[in-house]
Amino acid sequence: DGVAGMAAPAELGWRHGEGVAVEVCRARAAVMQGPLPDGWQDAIRRGAAARFPVTAADLMPRFAGAELGRALRAMEALWIASDFRLTRADLIG
Repeated sequence: DGVAGMAAPAELGWRHGEGVAVEVCRARAAVMQGPLPDGWQDAIRRGAAARFPVTAADLMPRFAGAELGRALRAMEALWIASDFRLTRADLIG
């Protein structure tokens, strides 16, 4: 996910915290010899503050074991792709 990865600044903030995300974005810009994306710092802060709205308990007993893990990962991917806007109801509904 680091410098060579494709994760957007907000996702980096969510996965790694604000400090690491800032450094990754700066390193990417240096390696690519290009500018930092518009709004990158705000996106990092938004991602770092985001809280995934679904827990394993929300999906049980409908899912268990490996199926539970797959369902959580799929919902997490949708939530990230929505720029952290989808709610628990949106994801579970």
